[in-house]
Amino acid sequence: MPQDLTVTGFDGITEAERAGLTTVRQPVLEKGRAAGRLLMDNADHGRPRTVTLDTELVIGTTAAAPKPVDQWYGP
Repeated sequence: MPQDLTVTGFDGITEAERAGLTTVRQPVLEKGRAAGRLLMDNADHGRPRTVTLDTELVIGTTAAAPKPVDQWYGP
């Protein structure tokens, strides 16, 4: 890695970031608050709703730029 494969984790786990794992950090506290608001909101209960939260991609040593198309399948 990352010559052939990019590995990505989620939630910005400190130990994984220390090891160089590329990760997506999510706002865990805000995600919980949003879930609580949705549960407590009695208006239109059961109606599908969308909540969008900011995330951050943290590039580690397990990611690299994509290979050119002519290198995808090797020699």
